[in-house]
Amino acid sequence: MVILDEHESRTELLEAAAKTMFGDEPARTLIEPPFQVESHLYQTIQAADWIATLVGRLLVYRVAPAEYPDWEWAEKSFGARIDSNATHSTLWRPRIAAPAKPVLVTTTTVSAAVVIKTTMGS
Repeated sequence: MVILDEHESRTELLEAAAKTMFGDEPARTLIEPPFQVESHLYQTIQAADWIATLVGRLLVYRVAPAEYPDWEWAEKSFGARIDSNATHSTLWRPRIAAPAKPVLVTTTTVSAAVVIKTTMGS
């Protein structure tokens, strides 16, 4: 089950979930579309909201500490504890692309490109 906190894009989220559940490749582990609750009425939803915020700040700090130095508190106060409890979670980090190698362009290179283009175009 997926329970949503109040969200401004509620309709779009529910529509996407329904398409995921009942589309060409259905998500067989969802038993019903997500539903929304008012978090101030449910302590468990409030706790989940706090945990999600904390983990989000921690991971953003880990990925880009120079951009988010104010969130170092999340690493110092909760980093080790979250790591010890997150036994089946990983953080996917995209690889940074290597800089392109410079290409030396000479008149011979340009002439060869023109000949190839002319030959392929005919």
